[in-house]
Amino acid sequence: MLEGMHFSESILDFLREPNFMVLGTIATDGRPQMTIVWFEYGDGAFRVSTTTPRVKYRNVIRDPRVSFIVYDRGNPYRYLQVQGTVSNITNEGAHDFIDRLSARYTGSPTYKRDPERTEDRVILTITPDRFFAAGFAA
Repeated sequence: MLEGMHFSESILDFLREPNFMVLGTIATDGRPQMTIVWFEYGDGAFRVSTTTPRVKYRNVIRDPRVSFIVYDRGNPYRYLQVQGTVSNITNEGAHDFIDRLSARYTGSPTYKRDPERTEDRVILTITPDRFFAAGFAA
């Protein structure tokens, strides 16, 4: 776990559930650009998948600062809000990663939108800097 970033067990359990992340990046005009994404948390970092033509990818290449909310699908008043930085971008294992996310979120072991694995896909690793949690036991 990262120095200074300690999530409670209830938050860690929440992050293991297939809840959605609303990822905010900074657009060229300075406005926030928001996207609902699948994610995975582990080893003190959040990971999301995207393709290089996407706006969020172009935004984080230019400015790696992000913020996001992970919300409970059954109770949107239970959520985790995070500010962080995209600390790594890699294409290594990116297709296997989106397949793993597909299994987590849809039950399908293969990402159906790219079965031939032709997309230029990357994994964004987000290192959290600070967070706020609501709706969790103390």
